[in-house]
Amino acid sequence: MSQAPDWLRHWLESGDAILLVIAILCAEALGIALLLQRKSLPVLIGLAPGLCLALALYTALSGADILWTGLWLTSSLPAHLFDLRRRIRAAKQP
Repeated sequence: MSQAPDWLRHWLESGDAILLVIAILCAEALGIALLLQRKSLPVLIGLAPGLCLALALYTALSGADILWTGLWLTSSLPAHLFDLRRRIRAAKQP
């Protein structure tokens, strides 16, 4: 099996790939907020858990203090539960 090129390995191990994902998530959130305006809040709430998990992965890969990784991981659960509750309530409404 061949090894990944050095530039790709560095890009993934340094967390730069995750920064790109975070930038795309933020651009998506901004675009949604601008296009949907008042109706954008539910969509933005749906992006929050993924953003928290991406930030947790970035802090872990970049060598940040473990408390930051724990903070982002812990933050993803309430964000996910809030989004889940919102989706269940929306599904129950006629």
